[in-house]
Amino acid sequence: MKKVIIIGSTSGIGKGLAELFAANNCKVGITGRRKDLLLELKDENPDAYLTKVLDVTDTASSIQQLEELTNELGGLDLLIIRKKKVVYVTKRWRLIAMLLKLIPRGVYKRM
Repeated sequence: MKKVIIIGSTSGIGKGLAELFAANNCKVGITGRRKDLLLELKDENPDAYLTKVLDVTDTASSIQQLEELTNELGGLDLLIIRKKKVVYVTKRWRLIAMLLKLIPRGVYKRM
């Protein structure tokens, strides 16, 4: 079973990606600032999702939360960061966490 974390999965494309991966038998870590929306999504398919509330503006806390979520998933195959209309896809989430503020808005970056 593939393990995916999606940052920003409470609405829009992030939520759609979470639902898509869950429907394809992936274990999905969903994150966002709004706990109520995370729990609402988890209720749709409780076995597919693990949740963490995080705010990417707090980098140190976000990295810690991502490490915890990765451990709960039993590893990580793919990390997707959805921020407004931008989607970043990487397997090297520590690198993207450090570079997140350096990549211009509106750019799709595959690392």
